[in-house]
Amino acid sequence: MDTTATLIIRPATPDDVDAILSVWELAAMASGTALDSDGRAKLGAHLRASLRHPRMLVLCAVEGDRLAGYATAHVDVHPTMDGALGVIDELFVHPAARRRGTGRALLTDVAGRLGAKGVHGIRTEVHPADDVAGAFAFSTGFERGAQLWHLRPMA
Repeated sequence: MDTTATLIIRPATPDDVDAILSVWELAAMASGTALDSDGRAKLGAHLRASLRHPRMLVLCAVEGDRLAGYATAHVDVHPTMDGALGVIDELFVHPAARRRGTGRALLTDVAGRLGAKGVHGIRTEVHPADDVAGAFAFSTGFERGAQLWHLRPMA
């Protein structure tokens, strides 16, 4: 990554999807996760659908001509409670762009855009084994909440 380039946060476009997938894969490899071709295709389809959805945000952090990171988030509206909650689904930074403020810049931009959509708070999930992501979340003001449990699809 060019360390002299200015970081720009902007909405993603369909032309960014391959670069976003590459950043996702690089970040996931560090935690031992990998995508096969089917997983990559599904994640690409999800990103393209997210770009078109009115409650979704897909933002890119760009340094020079390279993608330094990205974030996806959405507005979650409860059917019986007032207000909306922002949910950060993903926030990944290219390994070569870490520890330089890219993640904080993405988080700040996401929070501002979600705030403009009327959200009253933001939540995100961090894998319990991902100490780096947990430390980042804590350092940016997130507090540990309830432990989440996921039900696997039933056969």
